[in-house]
Amino acid sequence: MVSFGEQRFWENYQTWKETHQEYNITRDLLRVNWKSDKYREMKYGNGKLTSGMRSTLRNLLVKKEKKPNSRTFKALNWRRLANENGELSEHGRVLALSQLSLKRQCQLLNLPLFEWNVSTLENPENTVQSMLEQQGSQSYFVENTFCLFIDYVMGNALLEVAEKLGKHVYTLDLTYDPEIFFFVKKDLEKYLNSLNENHCIGNFPVCKPFLGTIFTNDTPQQILTLFDKIFRSLGVDRVKKLLRMYFSNPLAYSYRGWPDLFVIEKQNAYCIEVKTTDKLHLNQLVTIPDLVVVAGLSVHVVKLTLRK
Repeated sequence: MVSFGEQRFWENYQTWKETHQEYNITRDLLRVNWKSDKYREMKYGNGKLTSGMRSTLRNLLVKKEKKPNSRTFKALNWRRLANENGELSEHGRVLALSQLSLKRQCQLLNLPLFEWNVSTLENPENTVQSMLEQQGSQSYFVENTFCLFIDYVMGNALLEVAEKLGKHVYTLDLTYDPEIFFFVKKDLEKYLNSLNENHCIGNFPVCKPFLGTIFTNDTPQQILTLFDKIFRSLGVDRVKKLLRMYFSNPLAYSYRGWPDLFVIEKQNAYCIEVKTTDKLHLNQLVTIPDLVVVAGLSVHVVKLTLRK
């Protein structure tokens, strides 16, 4: 699926190159829909909704309200939160979910929810990691690492395209230069078809110069070891699905809403979102369901409560 921004890029690309010695391609072209707003909750968020609107959103979500108040319904329709038939838009559904309890959110999203009793709520991710290790599982903190992993896996493609365009690369961040991004996306399936289980090792020579800026506390070899474990645990097919998901809406997923932990348990790989509060926040309600449905990766939610 080609977004409006991507279509605009290709329609104007040749003109930009021919008429501007130095042309700047705005990152706004990477936007696909509301998900891509930098501050999603600010544009059509709860702060701009009345209590009646919020109540109607919840009722429409759980099918309790078939005929909302006409004024309320018009207001939701104007905000693109529901259509004429009373069906929630993607944004409306997420806003409705954001008002529910963690338990109800997980039920509606089909996310396994576990409640673990712990002695302290300080450093919750570390606590969960320790408990997993006691059970014989390997776990890694990946909340911000997943996008770095994606950048690394596509590093060879990014550098190949940059060389063809005669552009200098400062970072492996796929969204840093929209021109490079769209050229990579144009041939995405070609790059995906070249993936194999040794891809991370093969990418190491070309990506190594950039790794020092990714993790300041880890050596390039340590980064390679982590990314190689993630890649092999996911398997080539799920990595392909993950990359297609990311390229479908890069600004929606870029470093926002990803689960806290990546877990390797025997032959099984899954993610864990650790919660000490009673809700998944807006970014998580965007990224985590897509990670499950689109990328095919299981995500568990672990709610920590103080042991009495």
